[in-house]
Amino acid sequence: LPAMLIFALVPTLPAITIYIGVHIVLSAIAAYILARLTGLAPAGALVAGTAYAFPWLVPAAGNMVIYFPLTTWLPIALIGVELARCPGKLSLRLAGVILAGSAISQILAAWIGQGAYYALLVIGGWVAWRTLVTPPLGWTTRDRILSLIGIGMSVLLMGIALNAMALLARFDANTRSNV
Repeated sequence: LPAMLIFALVPTLPAITIYIGVHIVLSAIAAYILARLTGLAPAGALVAGTAYAFPWLVPAAGNMVIYFPLTTWLPIALIGVELARCPGKLSLRLAGVILAGSAISQILAAWIGQGAYYALLVIGGWVAWRTLVTPPLGWTTRDRILSLIGIGMSVLLMGIALNAMALLARFDANTRSNV
């Protein structure tokens, strides 16, 4: 989505710089928000956001642009999982599933191979950790297992559904290619 917007509005060379900058800033903001959701104080969350985004300045200089969507959308997916496991409002939980699914769809669109595989492993591990090991207070074992299955499957299916047309086109192109 950011690539479509930026490259549609700006000439190619400046668009590349803007694309990289937007992803680095969005990565820092997402890491900050995720850190706050998991209980860090504002100063600690600021350090977390900076520490998460800063190493990506080196790949930016090396034109390794494929990493940016992955590293940007991964903490956004984890924010969605955090919202989806919040007790209380159903609308907030649904917004979390939609956010995580949207982030997964962007990860799949950016790097369908190894990068998406690793990102999905991290997201799945996060769902397992936050529902089974560190759930909200008062959850029973049944609540934990149902949340693991419900949140895990819903965010994955939402991500695949939002990216279905792009995935189908890629799979079709792969069958016709020898690369």
